Amino acid sequence: MTAVDTAPAPSFGAFVADSAAAGRLVVQPRMGFGDPGRMRAGLARTRAATAHTVGTLTVDSYTRVGDLAAARAAVAEGASLNGYPIATHPPDTTRDLLEGLHDEAFPVQVRHGSARPGTIVRALTAAGLTATEGGPVSYCLPYGRTPLRESVEAWARACDLFATTARPGTTPHLESFGGCLLGQLCPPGLLVATSVLECLFFAQYGLRSVSLSYAQQ
Repeated sequence: MTAVDTAPAPSFGAFVADSAAAGRLVVQPRMGFGDPGRMRAGLARTRAATAHTVGTLTVDSYTRVGDLAAARAAVAEGASLNGYPIATHPPDTTRDLLEGLHDEAFPVQVRHGSARPGTIVRALTAAGLTATEGGPVSYCLPYGRTPLRESVEAWARACDLFATTARPGTTPHLESFGGCLLGQLCPPGLLVATSVLECLFFAQYGLRSVSLSYAQQ
C-alpha cells in the first residue's frame, strides 16, 4: 500500500496574490543547475536574500525537448547541464533538495520551455511541487519545431493531469508564458491576447489558479 501525502503544499498563486494585496513586490531570480547540491545552494541563497523572493527551478534543455536519454547520460557522466533534469533525478532527490526551503514563505516554481510537458509535470508533482509555467502556444513557437497542433494536444493532457493534483490545501498553479512569447518585441495586443487565451485553455482543463505574464514594456 502506497502512502499518500495529504499535507498542505505551498501555494505559489496565493503567495503572489497575498504579496500584491500587501503592496509587496515579489522578486523571482531564475536559475537551474544539473547538480542537486548546487541547485539547493542557489535556492537557499535566493530565500536568504533581503528581497521578497520566490524560487525557480529551471529545467535543462535535454529534458525540455524530451531527450531523457541524453539527460541521464549527462547526469551519469557528471557533465554540466544548463538546468535541473527533474525527470532524471528521482523524486526523493528533488524532495531532499527542497527540504527546509520550499514552504509557504518561499514557494518554488518550475520553468521548462517544453512543448510536450507531460513528463515534466509528472516529475514535478511527484516531487511535491505545485507551480509551473508555459502554455501550448508560448512554449511551442519560441523553443523548437514541434507542430502547434501537437503542442496543444500535449498541453491539454498535461493540464488535465496537473489539475488532478488539487486537493484541500493544495492548489496547482500555472502561469502563462504568453506575455514573453517570442522573446522579442511583439505587438502588445498579441502578447495580452495569447496570455488570456492560454489561461482560458488552462481553466478549460480544470486548473483554477492561473496567472498572466507581460514582460514587454
